[in-house]
Amino acid sequence: MKKITGYAKENRKKLTPAEKQLKKLLLKWHIKFRTQRMMDFYIVDFLIPERWLIVEVDGEYHNNPKQRNYDKRRNIYLREKGFTVLRFWNKKVFEQPELIKQSILNILPKPAPKKWQDLYGKAAY
Repeated sequence: MKKITGYAKENRKKLTPAEKQLKKLLLKWHIKFRTQRMMDFYIVDFLIPERWLIVEVDGEYHNNPKQRNYDKRRNIYLREKGFTVLRFWNKKVFEQPELIKQSILNILPKPAPKKWQDLYGKAAY
């Protein structure tokens, strides 16, 4: 688990161009978020706690059968934990930011637990 946590911290320093763009957009839209957060044994690209929302930005790596199957299982697991999972291709982040904004805003806010760490440790803050 320590290895994965370290990997998540390292990922925060090395966002992909599409992740950097989405981060800029979320800041512009005043949407509170966390990047590269541990959720049990998965690292998610963006966690939007007040909406119980996870946003993933996918590059070509996610376009092969093995990775698609892994992503599908991961989405199911996170949804079973109560999260909505949105996935966008890198290209869409740059070409259709308003679509992404509307997709995020269409997810109604939900009350989050008083202490996220009760569910996902300090890394979820």
